[in-house]
Amino acid sequence: MPLTNVRARFMKRTSMMLAVLMALGLSLVVVSPANAVGSANVTVSVTTKTGLALPGVQVTAVPIANHDFDSTGALVGGAAVGGKPGFFTLSGLDTDRDYALQFAQSIPAAGTFDQFYGGTTQIVGATYLQWAAGSHSLNVTLATNAVLTGKVTSPTGVALKNATATAYRFIGSDWEYAGEAKTNAFGQYTIANIDPGSYRVGFEPAVGQNYLNAYSGDKRTFESATATFVGLGATATVSA
Repeated sequence: MPLTNVRARFMKRTSMMLAVLMALGLSLVVVSPANAVGSANVTVSVTTKTGLALPGVQVTAVPIANHDFDSTGALVGGAAVGGKPGFFTLSGLDTDRDYALQFAQSIPAAGTFDQFYGGTTQIVGATYLQWAAGSHSLNVTLATNAVLTGKVTSPTGVALKNATATAYRFIGSDWEYAGEAKTNAFGQYTIANIDPGSYRVGFEPAVGQNYLNAYSGDKRTFESATATFVGLGATATVSA
């Protein structure tokens, strides 16, 4: 069945909310460690794939519930660490809450793009994090190039967990393997850090799932699969 852009309206709402709040300078709640009893404090270093530190990044911890923005929690903004370019501290994070880390730049560096931790532009495809009370550190390398994402479902619309999505890029006169990813519990996958170009995607159900393989464009053969172009720093959605 045709794939849909999962929770597009919620992601649009979240993106608009973050953009508006950032513009107003009100989006980030930085909690002082002194007032954050039993909370987590995380120092995040942000670099490119080549190891270039990115001091101009706005790091925001976005509270998550059910793979969407949790309005009962507070957005926590990262404070730059003095004398350490590319290092930011997130203070007062709730220990019983999942967060998606968002990285935004006024001028994207070295082919990177605004993204969530996990290399996706969509909050539903981000890698969520939760910390115990105390101090922690996290090294983040921002994804570059392009991203393919989407959802895999059965003919009746049931999300397929642990299905494999495999991307093939057209180079010269042939299609070459470019990367793969497993779907999560919601049937969603993300293949990040791939070169811009035209792609076909193959979908293989997990062992025990009695479904046929599928290909982009709802096709049954690779030769008939629909090609999707994804540009530098862009995200394309391909589902099955």
